[in-house]
Order: sequence, then C-alpha cells, then structure tokens
Amino acid sequence: MPIYDLSYRHWEGPLHGAERRWLVIAEAGIRLLLSYKKFVFLLMLSWVPFFVQAFLLYMIMVKGASMGFEIGAAFFQNAFAVQMFPLVLVTIYAGSGLISSDLAANALPLYFARPITRRDYILGKLAVIGFFLTLVFLLPVLLLFVFAVGVSSDLAFLKANFWLILPILAYGLLVVAMTSLFIVGLSSTSRSGRVVGVAFIAVTLFSTMIGNLLNLVLRNHQVLALSLGHNLVRLSDFFFMQESGLRIHPMVSLAVAGLVMAWSLWTLNRRIRPVEVVA
Repeated sequence: MPIYDLSYRHWEGPLHGAERRWLVIAEAGIRLLLSYKKFVFLLMLSWVPFFVQAFLLYMIMVKGASMGFEIGAAFFQNAFAVQMFPLVLVTIYAGSGLISSDLAANALPLYFARPITRRDYILGKLAVIGFFLTLVFLLPVLLLFVFAVGVSSDLAFLKANFWLILPILAYGLLVVAMTSLFIVGLSSTSRSGRVVGVAFIAVTLFSTMIGNLLNLVLRNHQVLALSLGHNLVRLSDFFFMQESGLRIHPMVSLAVAGLVMAWSLWTLNRRIRPVEVVA
C-alpha cells in the first residue's frame, strides 16, 4: 500500500501581486452585468444621443449647415447634460445591487475568507460601476471632441478648442467618481437593491425640491447648494467657462461634491468589515 507524502509543499506556480486582487471582483461584476440582455440594450440606448449629436456636428462642420449654434464649449457642455439621463438609469440598474445583493446573500464572509481585503472589495465594486458610467457619460463626449477634430478641414478648430479636453476630462471624471461612490455607499446600507435605487432617486429629487423651495421662500440662490443637481450644473458652467445663472460659488459646489464622496467612503468603511469565522 503506497504511503503519500502529506507534508506541506511550497507553491511552485506563478505569484500575483496583491494590487491586482480587486480586478478579479471588477471583472466578475462587469461580466455579470453584460450577461443581462436588458442592461446591454440600455447601454446601446445610452449611445443614441451621441450619434444624433455627431450627425449635427458633421452637418455643421462639414456641410456648413446652420443649426443656430456653434461647435464650442457650450456644445460639449450640453452633450454632458444630455448624457445625464442615461447616467442615472445605468447608475440605478448597475449600482443598486453591487453590495446589497452580497449582503442579502450573506456573501461577505465568503469574500473575506479568501485573500481579499476590504480595500480590494470596495475598489472592485467601484470599478464595476465606474466602468459603465465612464462608458455612457464621459466616453461619448470625449469621442464627440475627437470626431470634431477629425472632420475639421484644418487645424483651426483644434487651435481654438484644444483646451476643452481638460474640462471634458475633469468634469466627466468628477461626476463619474461622485456618482459611483454615492451609489456604492448607498448599496452598502441595505440588503435590497430596489430600496437602494429608490433611495438614490429620492435623495437626488428631494435635494432639488428642498433647494428650489427654500430659494422661493428666502429669495437666496445660495440655498440651491443643497441640491445635488444644481451643484452639478454650476460645476459644469465653471469647468466650461460659461456664464452661469446660478449664483452659487463653484468652490461651494465642489465642496458639496467632496462631502458626498466623503460620506460614501465613511459609510463603506463602517458597513464593509471582514467577518471572522470561528469554528
């Protein structure tokens, strides 16, 4: 009867750095969402405004058509405004259940029973929603700018508007980061993705309603800083150097965005904790 060596053996396979562990969670989450036909259809619909605006851009810059507006800072700022609705839909669909589904299934102990830290888990979840929000919010506007440069007959457009690449990236990344953190933070507070989705809509709409109501009563535009939507509009005006009808200091709006992200990180740090399993 053979006797097998049951002593400890060193691992002889390839070693992977700890900095890549969050990518496993991110990849699994992205693949799962892409397996849903309804979500893929939603992503496709989110790109319809891009093709419409690309057509208008082509008609103006190549065919010389008169549309009543020029291709400049205001055009790309408006492109972001158009993508806000797809941003909200994708946020609710893809982000509401990122953590709440794990809480409902008591899956956190399974994650942390492996060599995965809280940082890996949170980064992985943020990467999932961040990927899709970048896909439907930042990338369409960025490609519009690249398309405008490509169809222009000379370098005049690029020379006059090269600076727009900075506000496009800055504003797009800020909105993606804030929205991603906020929905993931909310997702960690409930076991129900539906509750999280309703909470996201409620906070967004309620803050706007409160801001508008206080503005009507107090006749003070500064109270609009309580509205997440108005703050995003003010930051958009600031980044694209457009005259704003909102008398909110851009630094106040930036501080509000920072507070939202800080609350989200604090909530994630408090709610997501490795669970020690005792035999």
